[in-house]
Amino acid sequence: MRYLLIPVFVLVVIFSCKGKKEHEDTAEVSAADKLVNELVLRAEKYPDSLQLRLNLVNALDSLRRYRDALSHMQVILKKDSNNNSVWARNAQLLERNGDTASAIESYLKSLSIYPDPNNQLYLANLLAERKDPRALLVVNTVSKTQFDDETLAHCDFIAGVYHARTGNMQMAERLFNRCITHDRKYMVAYLEKGFLYFDRKRYRQALRIFQVAADVEPTYADAFYWQGKTYEAMGKPQEAINVYRQAINLDPGLKEASAAITRLAGQAI
Repeated sequence: MRYLLIPVFVLVVIFSCKGKKEHEDTAEVSAADKLVNELVLRAEKYPDSLQLRLNLVNALDSLRRYRDALSHMQVILKKDSNNNSVWARNAQLLERNGDTASAIESYLKSLSIYPDPNNQLYLANLLAERKDPRALLVVNTVSKTQFDDETLAHCDFIAGVYHARTGNMQMAERLFNRCITHDRKYMVAYLEKGFLYFDRKRYRQALRIFQVAADVEPTYADAFYWQGKTYEAMGKPQEAINVYRQAINLDPGLKEASAAITRLAGQAI
């Protein structure tokens, strides 16, 4: 989603810890690669052990080697094609590999075996982002069988995303508000609600929503980041810099916030 930012360290931290960080990263990758190699050997030695193969898939997933992980999932699926959890795991990997259409098909296969509510919501979320009206059918089905606030918040959020993507701002805002009623700290609902106004250049309304999000969860860096984006769009560079700095203090890995400060520094003088 748009509000998820790629984590990196700010420049001061990079310059002071670069050598140590690179050494730690290299060591972690080497250890992970070693584990993968060991799991490959064990999977070859015990080809009937699906758990070993799943452990290998999980290790490859952690290294973001999604294609390799998916190739091993095919081995698992050939041996255990009636396992809904295996199809759901395959769907997750397909989604991470950027193949949303195939991920949807894999979730549908999983749900045809067993209609797990969590997997229904994962599927609905993918459908909502693709403006597929089946998303609403899925969340309606889940909301009729699961009545806890957490699940109902998820249902309202996903339905809100669908309406936001299809341009029904009033319905989307209503659903995001209802989501927040179920779970006051459902922070992405605040952001999506703010985006409804930000995308229409109604910056004052968007800013207020992002500020409310920060009031609800003062350690939520993205709420400050999007305040910065909004101030920047309003032509207020110093205000933008101030909240971008707050975002970085909370999450030093906000690359976009650091870049924005550098970009705006001259304008704020």
